[in-house]
Amino acid sequence: MDMHYRTRYSQRRRRRKGAFLPFLSLITLVLIGVLVFQIADYFIEKRQQQLENKAAVQVVTGRTEMKIWGVDDWNDSFTGAILHEGDMIRTGAGSRTILSLLNGSIIRLGSDTEIELTSLKTRDGQDEAEFSLKRGDIWLKRTEKEEVQTSFVVTTDHLKVSSLGTIFSVTNGFTTSAREDVRVMNGAVQVVVRVENEEADGAIPTLRDAETLTVQLGQQVSIGQNELRELQERRTVQLVGLFADHFRESEWFKWNRAQDESGDSAITVADAVGTDNGSTLLDSSTPSLDPSIEEVSEVTLPIEEEVTPVFIAPEILTPLPADRTTTNSTVIVTGSVESSTRKIEATTYVAGKPESYILQKYVSGSTRWSYVASQSLGNMVPGVNRYTFVAIDAAGERSEPTELVINYDKPSLSADLSAPLVLTVNGQSNSTARLETESSSVEITGSIGQGIVKVLVNDFPLTRYVPDSKSWSYYARTEYGNLKIGENTYTVYGLSSDGKKTPVTTFTIIRKQPTGPAEKPTQQPTEPTAPVGDPATTGASA
Repeated sequence: MDMHYRTRYSQRRRRRKGAFLPFLSLITLVLIGVLVFQIADYFIEKRQQQLENKAAVQVVTGRTEMKIWGVDDWNDSFTGAILHEGDMIRTGAGSRTILSLLNGSIIRLGSDTEIELTSLKTRDGQDEAEFSLKRGDIWLKRTEKEEVQTSFVVTTDHLKVSSLGTIFSVTNGFTTSAREDVRVMNGAVQVVVRVENEEADGAIPTLRDAETLTVQLGQQVSIGQNELRELQERRTVQLVGLFADHFRESEWFKWNRAQDESGDSAITVADAVGTDNGSTLLDSSTPSLDPSIEEVSEVTLPIEEEVTPVFIAPEILTPLPADRTTTNSTVIVTGSVESSTRKIEATTYVAGKPESYILQKYVSGSTRWSYVASQSLGNMVPGVNRYTFVAIDAAGERSEPTELVINYDKPSLSADLSAPLVLTVNGQSNSTARLETESSSVEITGSIGQGIVKVLVNDFPLTRYVPDSKSWSYYARTEYGNLKIGENTYTVYGLSSDGKKTPVTTFTIIRKQPTGPAEKPTQQPTEPTAPVGDPATTGASA
């Protein structure tokens, strides 16, 4: 009886255990599936996090540099580099670079442009970025994925531009004569114009919002010093208008529109992250190797010819072509050069006579330079004025000259081509144009007819002579080497704006050997040395 009971009990236990095994297997499979899903989701999320809050760099042409947040030095950038929030990037003269965000939004940088990524928040379904445009030109285009939330904010010296997804460009000049512009190619943007807050306390100037504008498709906002001054005085200013013709005709506009229509081939953030992690970016035309091929015949690659790099000539930024005919007697010329530039040579052709000199205030290595053409400096006269600018590197290599023509639209006076007169010598009237002296310093003053734009003594142009001023002065000093013991002869003549020459006037100074105690050197203007009034303003540092 006991044996029979134990047998039946053992059979029931085996049946219960057999029924539980399939259920246990099912639970195990579910748990394994959940675990696999969690592991895959972990790696997917980790990969996604690697792509977030980054911008990929593609150098289209020229040289580009980047500065990592917290690091003082600028370093060369390259295609496949990655930018984060707080980083900065800048392009050289003639260079262009494209930044791409996670979801395909694009920011293009023009020549000599510098921006800071003040905020960068990108993830799946979101491209939000804020940029501080220090100088230059940028073109922003939202992703074509409609489901992506896109937001751009660009700030310049006096503008704050906000867009919720459109195509627009922003320009920030770097001198007081340059302008800040916003142009909309698609959609609309909001522009806040800010001016100095005259009511603010403290030494540090602050800005106040002067105007808030909505700029639509085909419109632009352009502000300069005149508009800012009127806004500062709380006057009404018309700031919104249609695109200027020179912008539509610019190569920058045409290139960007072509990129917009054809679609950018910029490197993606995913590709850039892959490059950053050590993988190799292959051009789409790179052939792949079929592993089934056992033998590969030797391939002879063509020998590439050595290409001598071209030293890019200076670029004129302002005045724009439309502004190169002017009634102003002074024009500020601004431009850009490569960062390898060490000197800039400017040549004027007033009265058809070329005069070259180095811009003394240009900072070696700076990508920006400026120059002042002015009637008061004698390097701009009524009519057509021609200038050339040449960049020089550390090895002495010279770029091709860049020519600038400014038409000073002021009626030129009929030139009086009478011979110059000598009026005084060391402050004393002297009609004989002859002096005997023991002095080591002599000042000669004289007069000349109207319409004379340049006066030369012994073929040396007097840099202090103001065109059409009708008076001139010249210093002869022993320390200049133009006043020696014995007879010294000087010739003076003038040139009109069309290059006509007055008759030559000659005067003589006979310096005798001093018999008394040595003279105490006198402080006199340094006229006969290198030009005193270098018409170059301080070059901006890049």
